[in-house]
Amino acid sequence: MLDLFEYEDYKNFLNQKLDELDHGGRGARARMSRTIGCQTAYTAQVLRGNAHFSLEHGEAINDFLGHTDSQGQYFLLLIQYAKAGTPKLQNRFHKQIAELQKSHTQIKNQLGIGEHLVQRDQQVYYSSWVYGAIHALVSIPGHQSAESIASRLGIETKKAAEALDFLYRAQLLEKNKRGELSVGKRQIHLGADSPFIGRHHVNWRLQSILAIENQIERGLHYSSVISISKKDQSQIRQKIVNTLAALKPLIRESKEEELCSLCFDFFPL
Repeated sequence: MLDLFEYEDYKNFLNQKLDELDHGGRGARARMSRTIGCQTAYTAQVLRGNAHFSLEHGEAINDFLGHTDSQGQYFLLLIQYAKAGTPKLQNRFHKQIAELQKSHTQIKNQLGIGEHLVQRDQQVYYSSWVYGAIHALVSIPGHQSAESIASRLGIETKKAAEALDFLYRAQLLEKNKRGELSVGKRQIHLGADSPFIGRHHVNWRLQSILAIENQIERGLHYSSVISISKKDQSQIRQKIVNTLAALKPLIRESKEEELCSLCFDFFPL
């Protein structure tokens, strides 16, 4: 996964990014050209020659690539830097580029360092099912880019990119020297007394409802209303707890191939 903030030449970034999108083919260039309202020949002229995209083109490219707000700001700055007509103006834009690169590098420290996710990051993480889903999905080969994640989860590329950006800054994801993402070492733990526990359960129960409505064949759903003794109620609850505990080692050692949701519901009415 390419890191835009490591580039100072927007054409170099775009050429590599478009190659990444369709494995070296020309399909991504054609799609981008249509999106930004340019002829494919002009796009090729920009990417290979001395012509430049306008800022309006740049903003359309931000939408096409699903850039976050900070990425979009940086990308437009790269276009301005490339088009600057005097050394003095180039120097001004280059200073701004350096400042944004430094901010991007240091931002994870501003969010706080610790073994567990700090509360302000928990508030974001548990605000939507998307963050947890992407956090797990990255561990499956072929799902490390915003584009592949968006396609798999049926969300906008920009939303996937913003979630990846947050997860990386919160140290829930990490990158190797090649820029490839993997699940980070920072831990996720949500206690029963957490103010976010309700939202967490609601997020995934809503996804369960959607799975039922969409009649996903591989899903397993069981619903029933029963009348039992108080003693048996306690025993059933404990058996469910024991089952979850027995599943944990299996889940921990299982190879990352499929994204699933695991929900249990058992409560008195």
